[in-house]
Parts: sequence; C-alpha cells; structure tokens
Amino acid sequence: KNVNPAEAKGYYNPNNPSRTDWNTEVIHFELMETRARTGFYNEERILKVPKVEKDFFTMIYNAIIYNPYHHPVHVEAVRLYNHGLKVFEKWEKKGMLCRVCSGDEVYIENQIKICDWCCSGIHTLCLQGQEDSNDSDKLVHPISLDSTWFCSTNCQQDFE
Repeated sequence: KNVNPAEAKGYYNPNNPSRTDWNTEVIHFELMETRARTGFYNEERILKVPKVEKDFFTMIYNAIIYNPYHHPVHVEAVRLYNHGLKVFEKWEKKGMLCRVCSGDEVYIENQIKICDWCCSGIHTLCLQGQEDSNDSDKLVHPISLDSTWFCSTNCQQDFE
C-alpha cells in the first residue's frame, strides 16, 4: 500500500508527491499491480523484465533508505530484496536479452551485465568501446554492499 504522507514525514518530495524526498519514484505493490493490469509491463521481451525489476527494487530501496536499520520495514525490505534477487535471476535466465544486440546467448567471455539503476542487460562484448558504461568502485550498493555497475553515466547520476 502507498505510504501515508501524514505518517511518513520526509518521505515525499514536497514539490512532486510522485517522487520521494531523495528523488526516486514512489513505488508500491498496488501501483505495480495497476501497471501490470494496464499493460505498462507488456512490452517486447527485451524491456519487460527490466521494467518490473526496476519498479520492485526502487520500492525496496525506498523502504531501506527511509526506515532506520533495525526498523521492521527495513528488515522486511532486506528480506524481500534477497528473495527478489533469486526470483529475478531465474526470470532473467529464461528471458534476459541484451539491450544492444537483442541476443540472449551467454558464455564465459560474454556475460550479460545488469545495470544497478535501470536493470537493463548488456553483453560484456557489446560494451567494448562504449565510454558510457561505468564500474563504480566508489559507490556501494545499499543492500548487497558490493560495488555497482551502470550502463550509462545517466544511470549512475540517477543512482547517486
């Protein structure tokens, strides 16, 4: 359910209530269900998984950023995140396509990297020569606590 503004001071952006105060989209399961019913996620296979995944993980990030470390919502969001990783990994194996070449073939030297912001997949060989992709050792993923990877500087800036 959507976060009640009266109960969550500092959650919503005062100038744009569809965004959080830290400028991410406000996402909740009801919104995702509405988007699914209205066809928001019904795109070609290359975009379907990333759009659902981005909404899901944005909802989780928002819960973790807003709620203190030991708060029940924070704890449950981390649990959901870990479960979601497993679900999306299975889903991606069945249907993740490279955004550049639209291929789904994966082998040791040509893995599909997933952007930590937009959740798009790109083969490592398709990345060769692209200046706009970023391995970021300076940014730590807020949940997995490892380094991040972004398919573009725009995604990295949005994440920051």
